[in-house]
Amino acid sequence: MNHGGRMKMDEQKLLNKGEILEFYNKSIGLLERNYLFPEVAKQICDRLRVQSERLEFQNGISMSEFKKVVEQELQSVNNDKHLHIFYEEENLDDNSDEMINQYKIIAEKNNFGFHRVERLPGNIGYLDLRVFYENDIASETAASAMNTLAHTDALIIDLRRNIGGSPYMVAFLASYFVSEPTHIETFYRREEDRESQIWALPHVPGKLYGDKPVYILTSKKPFLQVSYLVTLSNI
Repeated sequence: MNHGGRMKMDEQKLLNKGEILEFYNKSIGLLERNYLFPEVAKQICDRLRVQSERLEFQNGISMSEFKKVVEQELQSVNNDKHLHIFYEEENLDDNSDEMINQYKIIAEKNNFGFHRVERLPGNIGYLDLRVFYENDIASETAASAMNTLAHTDALIIDLRRNIGGSPYMVAFLASYFVSEPTHIETFYRREEDRESQIWALPHVPGKLYGDKPVYILTSKKPFLQVSYLVTLSNI
Protein backbone atom coordinates (compact mmCIF):
# COMPACT_ATOMS: atom_id res chain seq x y z
CA MET A 1 0.00 0.00 0.00
CA ASN A 2 1.19 3.55 -0.52
CA HIS A 3 2.72 5.33 2.49
CA GLY A 4 5.27 2.52 2.67
CA GLY A 5 3.10 -0.57 3.11
CA ARG A 6 3.87 -3.46 0.80
CA MET A 7 2.90 -7.08 0.87
CA LYS A 8 6.06 -8.94 -0.04
CA MET A 9 4.83 -12.23 -1.46
CA ASP A 10 4.01 -13.98 -4.69
CA GLU A 11 0.68 -12.86 -6.14
CA GLN A 12 -0.59 -16.42 -6.52
CA LYS A 13 0.31 -17.47 -3.00
CA LEU A 14 -2.68 -18.48 -0.89
CA LEU A 15 -2.95 -16.31 2.20
CA ASN A 16 -3.90 -17.70 5.58
CA LYS A 17 -5.87 -16.01 8.34
CA GLY A 18 -2.76 -14.88 10.21
CA GLU A 19 -1.25 -13.19 7.16
CA ILE A 20 -4.53 -11.45 6.40
CA LEU A 21 -4.87 -10.09 9.93
CA GLU A 22 -1.25 -8.93 9.94
CA PHE A 23 -1.83 -6.99 6.74
CA TYR A 24 -4.95 -5.29 8.11
CA ASN A 25 -3.17 -4.27 11.32
CA LYS A 26 -0.20 -2.80 9.45
CA SER A 27 -2.40 -1.01 6.92
CA ILE A 28 -4.60 0.54 9.58
CA GLY A 29 -1.52 1.75 11.45
CA LEU A 30 -0.02 3.33 8.33
CA LEU A 31 -3.24 5.12 7.45
CA GLU A 32 -3.83 6.42 10.96
CA ARG A 33 -0.30 7.81 11.21
CA ASN A 34 0.26 9.14 7.71
CA TYR A 35 -2.87 9.77 5.68
CA LEU A 36 -3.31 13.47 4.95
CA PHE A 37 -6.95 13.67 6.05
CA PRO A 38 -7.40 12.14 9.54
CA GLU A 39 -11.19 12.05 9.34
CA VAL A 40 -11.07 10.16 6.05
CA ALA A 41 -8.39 7.83 7.42
CA LYS A 42 -10.69 7.00 10.34
CA GLN A 43 -13.54 6.09 7.99
CA ILE A 44 -11.29 3.90 5.86
CA CYS A 45 -9.80 2.20 8.91
CA ASP A 46 -13.24 1.55 10.36
CA ARG A 47 -14.24 -0.15 7.12
CA LEU A 48 -11.05 -2.21 7.12
CA ARG A 49 -11.68 -3.31 10.70
CA VAL A 50 -15.18 -4.46 9.82
CA GLN A 51 -13.88 -6.30 6.78
CA SER A 52 -11.11 -7.98 8.77
CA GLU A 53 -13.53 -9.06 11.49
CA ARG A 54 -15.79 -10.67 8.92
CA LEU A 55 -12.83 -12.50 7.41
CA GLU A 56 -14.92 -13.49 4.44
CA PHE A 57 -11.75 -14.63 2.72
CA GLN A 58 -10.94 -17.45 5.15
CA ASN A 59 -7.93 -19.48 4.02
CA GLY A 60 -7.16 -19.98 0.38
CA ILE A 61 -7.53 -16.54 -1.20
CA SER A 62 -4.73 -15.60 -3.59
CA MET A 63 -2.69 -12.44 -3.20
CA SER A 64 -4.04 -11.04 -6.48
CA GLU A 65 -7.67 -11.59 -5.46
CA PHE A 66 -7.05 -10.23 -1.96
CA LYS A 67 -5.48 -7.13 -3.51
CA LYS A 68 -8.60 -6.44 -5.57
CA VAL A 69 -10.98 -6.87 -2.65
CA VAL A 70 -8.99 -4.76 -0.19
CA GLU A 71 -8.17 -1.98 -2.66
CA GLN A 72 -11.89 -1.59 -3.30
CA GLU A 73 -12.35 -1.00 0.43
CA LEU A 74 -9.34 1.33 0.66
CA GLN A 75 -10.74 3.54 -2.09
CA SER A 76 -14.39 3.31 -1.05
CA VAL A 77 -14.56 6.47 1.08
CA ASN A 78 -13.03 9.14 -1.15
CA ASN A 79 -12.03 7.23 -4.28
CA ASP A 80 -8.33 7.90 -3.66
CA LYS A 81 -6.58 5.89 -6.37
CA HIS A 82 -3.23 6.44 -4.66
CA LEU A 83 -4.19 3.82 -2.07
CA HIS A 84 -2.80 0.62 -3.51
CA ILE A 85 -1.32 -2.65 -2.37
CA PHE A 86 2.09 -3.47 -3.81
CA TYR A 87 3.66 -6.87 -3.40
CA GLU A 88 7.16 -8.15 -4.05
CA GLU A 89 8.58 -11.62 -4.40
CA GLU A 90 11.40 -10.97 -1.93
CA ASN A 91 11.40 -9.26 1.43
CA LEU A 92 13.94 -6.56 0.61
CA ASP A 93 14.64 -3.35 2.45
CA ASP A 94 13.70 -0.44 0.16
CA ASN A 95 17.02 1.22 1.01
CA SER A 96 19.18 -1.88 0.66
CA ASP A 97 21.95 -1.93 -1.94
CA GLU A 98 20.23 -4.78 -3.73
CA MET A 99 16.93 -2.91 -3.99
CA ILE A 100 18.64 0.29 -5.15
CA ASN A 101 20.58 -1.62 -7.80
CA GLN A 102 17.42 -3.33 -9.04
CA TYR A 103 15.71 0.05 -9.25
CA LYS A 104 18.57 1.50 -11.30
CA ILE A 105 18.67 -1.47 -13.67
CA ILE A 106 14.93 -1.25 -14.32
CA ALA A 107 15.13 2.52 -14.79
CA GLU A 108 17.98 2.21 -17.27
CA LYS A 109 16.15 -0.45 -19.29
CA ASN A 110 13.19 1.95 -19.43
CA ASN A 111 15.48 4.78 -20.58
CA PHE A 112 14.59 6.52 -17.32
CA GLY A 113 11.00 7.00 -18.44
CA PHE A 114 11.78 8.79 -21.71
CA HIS A 115 10.13 6.33 -24.04
CA ARG A 116 10.12 8.43 -27.20
CA VAL A 117 11.74 11.76 -28.04
CA GLU A 118 11.50 13.08 -31.59
CA ARG A 119 10.86 15.97 -33.93
CA LEU A 120 7.66 15.54 -35.92
CA PRO A 121 6.93 17.10 -39.32
CA GLY A 122 6.37 20.83 -39.02
CA ASN A 123 9.10 21.09 -36.39
CA ILE A 124 6.82 19.84 -33.61
CA GLY A 125 8.52 18.19 -30.66
CA TYR A 126 7.09 15.01 -29.15
CA LEU A 127 7.96 13.56 -25.74
CA ASP A 128 6.41 10.28 -24.59
CA LEU A 129 7.18 10.20 -20.87
CA ARG A 130 6.21 7.02 -18.98
CA VAL A 131 7.75 7.52 -15.50
CA PHE A 132 9.24 10.38 -13.47
CA TYR A 133 12.40 8.73 -12.16
CA GLU A 134 14.61 10.27 -9.48
CA ASN A 135 16.91 13.11 -10.55
CA ASP A 136 20.09 11.44 -9.35
CA ILE A 137 19.77 8.74 -12.00
CA ALA A 138 17.54 10.33 -14.66
CA SER A 139 18.54 14.00 -14.94
CA GLU A 140 21.18 13.38 -17.63
CA THR A 141 18.65 11.62 -19.86
CA ALA A 142 16.04 14.28 -19.09
CA ALA A 143 18.43 17.08 -20.04
CA SER A 144 19.37 15.28 -23.26
CA ALA A 145 15.69 14.93 -24.18
CA MET A 146 14.89 18.56 -23.46
CA ASN A 147 17.88 19.78 -25.44
CA THR A 148 16.88 17.60 -28.38
CA LEU A 149 13.49 19.35 -28.33
CA ALA A 150 14.76 22.85 -27.53
CA HIS A 151 14.57 24.23 -31.07
CA THR A 152 11.13 22.91 -31.99
CA ASP A 153 8.31 25.41 -32.55
CA ALA A 154 5.84 23.61 -30.27
CA LEU A 155 5.95 20.62 -27.95
CA ILE A 156 3.62 17.71 -27.22
CA ILE A 157 4.18 15.97 -23.87
CA ASP A 158 2.41 12.61 -23.86
CA LEU A 159 1.51 11.43 -20.34
CA ARG A 160 -1.23 9.00 -21.34
CA ARG A 161 0.82 6.01 -20.16
CA ASN A 162 2.64 7.79 -17.36
CA ILE A 163 2.46 6.11 -13.94
CA GLY A 164 3.81 9.00 -11.87
CA GLY A 165 7.01 9.06 -9.87
CA SER A 166 9.34 11.64 -8.39
CA PRO A 167 8.12 15.23 -7.93
CA TYR A 168 11.75 16.31 -8.13
CA MET A 169 11.92 15.13 -11.73
CA VAL A 170 8.71 17.06 -12.39
CA ALA A 171 10.42 20.16 -11.00
CA PHE A 172 13.52 19.47 -13.10
CA LEU A 173 11.47 19.28 -16.30
CA ALA A 174 9.26 22.22 -15.35
CA SER A 175 12.40 24.32 -14.93
CA TYR A 176 12.90 24.25 -18.71
CA PHE A 177 9.66 26.20 -19.15
CA VAL A 178 10.14 29.03 -16.65
CA SER A 179 12.69 31.81 -16.38
CA GLU A 180 11.99 32.98 -12.84
CA PRO A 181 11.53 31.32 -9.42
CA THR A 182 8.39 29.18 -9.63
CA HIS A 183 6.73 27.14 -6.90
CA ILE A 184 6.03 23.59 -8.06
CA GLU A 185 4.68 21.54 -5.14
CA THR A 186 4.06 21.72 -1.40
CA PHE A 187 4.06 18.50 0.62
CA TYR A 188 2.64 18.06 4.09
CA ARG A 189 3.88 15.26 6.35
CA ARG A 190 1.17 14.71 8.93
CA GLU A 191 3.21 12.48 11.20
CA GLU A 192 5.87 15.20 11.51
CA ASP A 193 3.40 18.10 11.12
CA ARG A 194 5.60 19.95 8.66
CA GLU A 195 5.51 21.22 5.11
CA SER A 196 8.21 21.10 2.46
CA GLN A 197 8.23 22.92 -0.85
CA ILE A 198 9.70 22.15 -4.25
CA TRP A 199 10.65 24.98 -6.58
CA ALA A 200 11.85 25.16 -10.15
CA LEU A 201 15.63 25.06 -10.46
CA PRO A 202 17.46 28.37 -11.02
CA HIS A 203 19.59 26.74 -13.74
CA VAL A 204 19.19 23.72 -16.02
CA PRO A 205 21.64 21.95 -18.33
CA GLY A 206 21.21 23.42 -21.80
CA LYS A 207 18.62 25.79 -23.23
CA LEU A 208 15.24 26.83 -21.80
CA TYR A 209 12.30 25.91 -24.00
CA GLY A 210 10.97 29.45 -24.00
CA ASP A 211 7.53 30.92 -24.52
CA LYS A 212 6.31 28.42 -27.12
CA PRO A 213 3.13 26.31 -27.21
CA VAL A 214 3.16 23.18 -25.05
CA TYR A 215 0.38 20.59 -25.29
CA ILE A 216 -0.06 17.80 -22.75
CA LEU A 217 -1.86 14.56 -23.55
CA THR A 218 -3.44 12.53 -20.77
CA SER A 219 -6.16 9.93 -20.30
CA LYS A 220 -8.51 8.64 -17.63
CA LYS A 221 -6.41 5.58 -16.91
CA PRO A 222 -3.30 7.14 -15.30
CA PHE A 223 -3.94 9.05 -12.09
CA LEU A 224 -0.62 9.52 -10.32
CA GLN A 225 0.59 12.02 -12.88
CA VAL A 226 -2.52 14.23 -12.66
CA SER A 227 -0.99 16.65 -10.15
CA TYR A 228 2.18 16.69 -12.22
CA LEU A 229 0.14 17.39 -15.33
CA VAL A 230 -1.49 20.36 -13.61
CA THR A 231 1.92 21.60 -12.54
CA LEU A 232 3.40 21.41 -16.01
CA SER A 233 0.37 22.87 -17.78
CA ASN A 234 0.00 25.91 -15.52
CA ILE A 235 3.53 27.26 -15.52
